[in-house]
Amino acid sequence: MRYLKYNEELKSKTYKDAADKLTRLGHHTRASILHKHSEDIAGKEAIDNWKKHVETYSKYGKIKILIQTKELETEEEVYFCFYPYLEPYKDDTRFLTKDNTRLNELGWKIESTPIYFEMWVIPQTREQFDRMYGLLKPDYYEPTFGFQTNTFAIYLELEPNHFELSGEPNNFYYNDGSFAAGTKVSLLDRPSAGRIKILLKKFFADSSINYPTPFSDKTMYRTLLSQVLAEPGISTECGIGMEDFAEYIGKVNPNSFFKQ
Repeated sequence: MRYLKYNEELKSKTYKDAADKLTRLGHHTRASILHKHSEDIAGKEAIDNWKKHVETYSKYGKIKILIQTKELETEEEVYFCFYPYLEPYKDDTRFLTKDNTRLNELGWKIESTPIYFEMWVIPQTREQFDRMYGLLKPDYYEPTFGFQTNTFAIYLELEPNHFELSGEPNNFYYNDGSFAAGTKVSLLDRPSAGRIKILLKKFFADSSINYPTPFSDKTMYRTLLSQVLAEPGISTECGIGMEDFAEYIGKVNPNSFFKQ
């Protein structure tokens, strides 16, 4: 890092690692300069990430949310996106892909394995971003493009030639562990709930929707088809298909997404 120059397009972590190394060597002045520059670069990266998310997800519409803290309530209109979280489901079904094992060979069934969709709200402007950051102040992550507020969950029971889908204990729940005690984020109206429900259904029903997923070139539809059905091989064994998820979501009452 001796010849590190600020006009090079390096990641903020590169500067931070160099600063940490200098600190360990006792070069505190140089380390302080690099730490400050690392923070500046991280801020620029966050803005670029936010702009990218706005460009990508604004086409799917806006929703209205209510932010409640101990001191005040405020209404915000924001963009939103969903990230699939499939690790618990893949852990529960991983044994099916090992040595081509199948449920009907073992006489087993899988009860209540979840598929999660984490919802993030994306502020429309940086001013709105800063305002929401001041209200929410997440505990477990430093927001760059938005704030994780809710999770949509589908629970499956799988056995040979049979499946059940449910939303118990709650299809759409608030991630209350992310923010300070007394802080809550909720959908404000039925149109917002309906917009979310329509999009969730399309994830399973519309193969033409090019909804992106993070860390992958696959669309949401192709990701779900591959990781939920094809890879564990439950489609033919349990008689479940993408249309069954779409039908299930279609029956979810939008009123369950928000409280008036």
